[in-house]
Amino acid sequence: ILRFGEHKDSVFNVGSLVCERTHTIVSLNRKDICDLYGLDNSKKFVLIDIAPDPVLGSKNEQAVTELMQMFEKDSFQDMQIVFNPPESAGLGKMVSRTISNFAAACPQRIISKPLNGLTQLVRLMDHCELVLTNKPDSLMSARTRNKKAIHICLAEKAAACLHCKGVSDTENTKEHEYSAVPSVANTPDSLNYQIPDHYTGKTSEKIKEIIKACDPGQILPKTYYSQVLQQ
Repeated sequence: ILRFGEHKDSVFNVGSLVCERTHTIVSLNRKDICDLYGLDNSKKFVLIDIAPDPVLGSKNEQAVTELMQMFEKDSFQDMQIVFNPPESAGLGKMVSRTISNFAAACPQRIISKPLNGLTQLVRLMDHCELVLTNKPDSLMSARTRNKKAIHICLAEKAAACLHCKGVSDTENTKEHEYSAVPSVANTPDSLNYQIPDHYTGKTSEKIKEIIKACDPGQILPKTYYSQVLQQ
């Protein structure tokens, strides 16, 4: 926004409404979650919440396949993998089909379960060992709940980008980066970090305070936005 020419005194970092909403969600106990999603209560599980990357186009299928193949390794055999598949439209249909094929081949370990809304997603997150996602909202929710999370970038050569504190940089290959996942999942203290101020759930109140303090007559459209609207 500053690069677009907005004056710094008119820019406020109010945080995230997603984080604020995440704070209000009440957890369910692990047994209820396992019963609801068909999980084995005695096993750890990883939640994967990904959306297709428009940059990749038809190569999304290959990227998701490579991701899934990493979970076939012995180091993951004691874990269940829960996928929140994207909507079955456009590129999402391709990704969903790829995930469904893996789940059908290994139904005891890989579960594809659409999660309806933030509440279901967060309640499942609360009991998983690790969250892998390329969705900003899911990443913020995981960190707000103080869960270990890895940001996956399907479009990059190294598809798993370890952006969490406590995870050292690895060699720039899928093999090395994905191989770090089981060790991260099995060391609960390795990703402890302080929750940033903008995850504390005060966003709506900050927005209200800013709006109340504004003089509507002084709120003018910026040149950049005006040009975009005219086009």
